[in-house]
Amino acid sequence: MIGKRIIVSVMTLSMTVLASAAYDSSSAHARVRTNNSSAVSQQGRNRSIKWGQPIFIATFRGTKLNTKYWSVYDDPRGKYSGWRRTVQSVRVEHGLLDLTGHYQKPYGYVGGGLAYNFNRTYGRWEVRFRADRGAGYEPVVLLWPQGTWPTDGEIDMAEIYNSQRLGAGEFLHIGKNDNFIGHPIPRVVDFSKWHTLSVDWLPDHITFRLDGKSLWTVERKPGKTDYIPSTPFHLAMQIDEGCAGHKCRPNKSTPKQTRMQVAWVKIYAAPSGAM
Repeated sequence: MIGKRIIVSVMTLSMTVLASAAYDSSSAHARVRTNNSSAVSQQGRNRSIKWGQPIFIATFRGTKLNTKYWSVYDDPRGKYSGWRRTVQSVRVEHGLLDLTGHYQKPYGYVGGGLAYNFNRTYGRWEVRFRADRGAGYEPVVLLWPQGTWPTDGEIDMAEIYNSQRLGAGEFLHIGKNDNFIGHPIPRVVDFSKWHTLSVDWLPDHITFRLDGKSLWTVERKPGKTDYIPSTPFHLAMQIDEGCAGHKCRPNKSTPKQTRMQVAWVKIYAAPSGAM
């Protein structure tokens, strides 16, 4: 399928290789603004939901990932995904998680990514991150289904396909035909600087936020206009060479190492009163 991007995560050598995906296509991004007029979506609005304390916090101290919670993608030749991702492209140092796009022999230009090992239905996910400017690489923060893509859906918190990291796209996908809607994060937002993305996912709506400000809310609607998934998902973060449908490539201006840096991740359970 055009625009489909497969990612492979390896939990341990003794476990089955799991396949998942992150979506991106030029045709979808061209339609972001027109899809905003859909009756299922509206400008974000504040909701009085008490989320309580996080059930999980990652601050990436030390020099190693905790493999109880995180699985690094290992597909250096793009055999399973079509996207070259190496374990060497993911590291923890200086109190940050670094996902790095770079040239790695013998594979060529590669990126990196990882997934949180535990799935849940509904909740809040928060990620504080930034990304180096650099043509040819696309940072992505998303929620990926435990089940089947695209039938079970996909929640894209940000796809940053602009090489200067100005603005991004937010997307919701669902259904076997990959129905989707999108919303732009304005280009005045500079993701080369630190920002906090969050998404609230509850049975009746999904709200996307940036630095605590609500940007976009999608309500549950009947039939084909329903974009709210109801099966378990997990967090994934990645930087990929090629920018999917945008067909970008590294050039002379691209740094030798183009980093996506994550300061922390917080995950909240959905409050019982909001269910």
